[in-house]
Amino acid sequence: IAQVGRNGLDIILDAGSDIPRAAVPSVISMSVGDLDALHQDLEKRGAKITAPPFAVDWQEGIRQFDVEDLDGNVLVFWGDEA
Repeated sequence: IAQVGRNGLDIILDAGSDIPRAAVPSVISMSVGDLDALHQDLEKRGAKITAPPFAVDWQEGIRQFDVEDLDGNVLVFWGDEA
């Protein structure tokens, strides 16, 4: 079990959960307020950034970046362009 929190949002990852049980790799997508600050913070902490911030093609003015956790899950963070 791992838990991380930032600005009132807590994410709990539980590899031993029975309900629901996702296959690895899973993709978790989250909207965040300050995408650049989060990216810089995770990069500083040594997170495995698999895609640096980029403009998405599904909505104008939105960017995202992707992080892979230690179990191979992909965390997708997206938010407004700076």
